Amino acid sequence: MTELEKFCSQCLARKPLSEFHSYFDKKRKKTRQRAACRACMNQRSAIWRARNPSYHAEYNARRLTENVSTSGIVPACPQSID
Repeated sequence: MTELEKFCSQCLARKPLSEFHSYFDKKRKKTRQRAACRACMNQRSAIWRARNPSYHAEYNARRLTENVSTSGIVPACPQSID
């Protein structure tokens, strides 16, 4: 039996379903695959992060402080987080 395939909406290539991220559709109550393949989604995310460096830096700093406060682990870097 061959694996099911799907067309990527970004690169228009035919790929197996394992090449797509899956998510749970609450409306239809079943797991579905995204329209774009993993490679295209990763490329799209990288472009967004490059265009929004200040948001990405703030997000990482906020995430680090939240993790430190909940886990009790002190970060290894000597820089203070404000």
